[in-house]
Amino acid sequence: MLNLEIIKKLIATNFNPIWKSFVILIFGLLLTFSVSNYIRKEEESQSKKEFVLVCNDIKTKILRRINVQTEFLISGASLIEASNSVTRKEWKRFNKFSRKNIKFVGVQGYGFATIIKKEQLKEHLSSIRKEGFPQYTVFPSADREVYTSIIYLEPFDETNAQVFGFDMFSEPTRRKAMEQARDQNRAILSGKVTLQVGTKKESPTGTIMYVPVYKNASLNTVAERRSAVIGWVFSPFLMGDLMESILGARFLSDKTNIRLQVYDDNSISPKSLVFDSYKNRIKSKNSNARTSILSMVFNNKNWVLVFSEPSEKAFFFSAKVMIITIGGIIISFLLFALSFSLLITKYRASIIAEQMNESLKKNYKKLVSSKEKLKNTNQQLQKAKIKAEESDQLKSAFLANMSHEIRTPMNGIMGFAKLLKEENLTSEEQRNYIKIIEKSGTRLFNIINDIIDISKIEAGQMNVSLSTTNVDEQMLYIQTFFRPETQDKGIQLVLKSQSDQEETIIRTDREKLYAILINLTRWVQLFKVKNIG
Repeated sequence: MLNLEIIKKLIATNFNPIWKSFVILIFGLLLTFSVSNYIRKEEESQSKKEFVLVCNDIKTKILRRINVQTEFLISGASLIEASNSVTRKEWKRFNKFSRKNIKFVGVQGYGFATIIKKEQLKEHLSSIRKEGFPQYTVFPSADREVYTSIIYLEPFDETNAQVFGFDMFSEPTRRKAMEQARDQNRAILSGKVTLQVGTKKESPTGTIMYVPVYKNASLNTVAERRSAVIGWVFSPFLMGDLMESILGARFLSDKTNIRLQVYDDNSISPKSLVFDSYKNRIKSKNSNARTSILSMVFNNKNWVLVFSEPSEKAFFFSAKVMIITIGGIIISFLLFALSFSLLITKYRASIIAEQMNESLKKNYKKLVSSKEKLKNTNQQLQKAKIKAEESDQLKSAFLANMSHEIRTPMNGIMGFAKLLKEENLTSEEQRNYIKIIEKSGTRLFNIINDIIDISKIEAGQMNVSLSTTNVDEQMLYIQTFFRPETQDKGIQLVLKSQSDQEETIIRTDREKLYAILINLTRWVQLFKVKNIG
């Protein structure tokens, strides 16, 4: 784990590698968002293309279905034109065969409306009632010059039977479409109408297709067509059912995101709206939507198809974009963490290197100092070696001298002790031998004490016992002690003192002082120095 103190130091010292890590992070995030935005725009562009393709495909399907219905109505018109009279059973049989085809799903019915002049109305009512419809009448009832009553309508079920006898000329929109079909001799779609057949819904909106039926006449002019027309084959379409049959329930379900609105007469207004796939949905407050407006023309009839895609889908983040965005963010942070870790490691390594360098410098100084100390130690050892060699030499000389010094009194002791064993010795001789042995023993004792003192000095075990010592008293004792020995050697040992002075009292080791004075007196005897006091 990173040391918090190191990070604080890095921040406090404006450590450049940390900012490099942040630059890497920012660059990674910018690159990620740039790529994500590019992919999103590409997908949005592709989505727009697909949206336009879907819109054109829907338009084609609608137009194809209308053309199919047109062909069928033309076939019905041809049937009536080719026959002197088409009975109700023949019409039923013709439509029963056709309605088995899946292409006619959504069509409310196929009918025929005949033209009835005012003077022909009574005869017409009587004829239809004789067919088994005693309640038949043409409605709405009003005095008109021409009536267009629905006499055939299949399937002739309960709901369709309600418009049996309906005069479609009585409604302006229907009449306009019927007159256009008559005058132009082609299939015509009516404007927006409220259908009265085929549904239980309130005010069902739809349209009606009309194909004129003529009888044995020239149709080159409008006047000729008006004179020859005997009625219209028609088919009412409930727009919701028609679009559902064309587009399928999946497109019109709440799960789809494409909205289709169909407007009549090339006018986009609520009044001209004939179909809205979002009719039963809650309207979104969001006005941002992708829109495509297509115009569909059928025999001079214009429909405006308005396709819209709500902003929730038009401005979306797909799974691919989300994966790229999230993946890029994760990779950017991983690169940031990796670079940060590497740079921190490098920084810590540089700190450790500096510390090691400082440590090496200190160690080098210590090494130089140790080398000097070692040199001095070697010199001291060399001096100590010389001193040791000299000491060894002195020890060797001392031992040689001591062996000689010890051997001399020992020979005297051993020799005279052996002579004491001889018989016939006089008392004087015995006393002289014993005296010599005593002197030799005293000498040997003194030599041994000297050796012991030297050994203690070298071993550092010589202890000093301080006490008040009278120097004059010790000098007088030594003079008395050595007087017999010095007299025998012809040496005069004189002690001089001034009687008017006080005694010489010092604080020292009594025994050590005594040993020093004894040795000095012995050296005097050794070199036979006279008059020393």
